[in-house]
Amino acid sequence: MSLVIPQADYEALLTPGPFDVVCFTVTVNQGNICNVPLSPLLGTVEQAQVMLAKIKKTRHDAKISKYTFFYTNADDSNRRELLDQIEPACLEASV
Repeated sequence: MSLVIPQADYEALLTPGPFDVVCFTVTVNQGNICNVPLSPLLGTVEQAQVMLAKIKKTRHDAKISKYTFFYTNADDSNRRELLDQIEPACLEASV
C-alpha cells in the first residue's frame, strides 16, 4: 500500500513545527503489542537514558522510544494536556 501526500505535508513530517511536541519514553514489546510504556513521558533524551538504565536492571529488552505529536497552534487543548503529562527535566544548580 502506498500513500500520496502533498509535498508541504511531507516536509512538515520531516521537520517538527513550532507547536509540535517531542517527548521520549522507555518501552518494551510484549507479545503482539509493541511499545508498551514502562515510564512516563519524558522531556529529554537524557532523562530517558537515565530511566532506561534503571529499568534495564529488570527488563533487559527495554528501549527508548521517541514520540512526535503534531499540532497546528499553541492553544490546542490536547497539546496543553500532553504538555502537562511530560515529566519536566530536572535542572541541577551548578556550584
